[in-house]
Amino acid sequence: MPRTALTRPHPFDIEVGARIAFRRRELGLSQTNLGQAVGITFQQVQKYERGTNRVSASRLYEMSKVLNVTCGWLMGEDARQVETISAALMRHHGNCWWHGGGSASGIGAPCSL
Repeated sequence: MPRTALTRPHPFDIEVGARIAFRRRELGLSQTNLGQAVGITFQQVQKYERGTNRVSASRLYEMSKVLNVTCGWLMGEDARQVETISAALMRHHGNCWWHGGGSASGIGAPCSL
């Protein structure tokens, strides 16, 4: 059954999650490592990174400290690093059916974020 507009993750939640995943990978952390550092399971980190669950303000703050970035950067508001992450995300999302690129049927490049 296709996901309806009410059950799809909000684009902003997907963007925040993608930024968390990007920075986590950049630092060489696993989802388990990040989860342990902020007191959640790797499954919850995975849901945040996919945009399936929204990240609370306090959790965003905790993650920003572990990832050594600002909350603004995770939300796309820190102009000092926006260009780098935007370019990387655009390259990724153009090939990813989960984020709107590739095949809508799910055949093609799976999402790695």
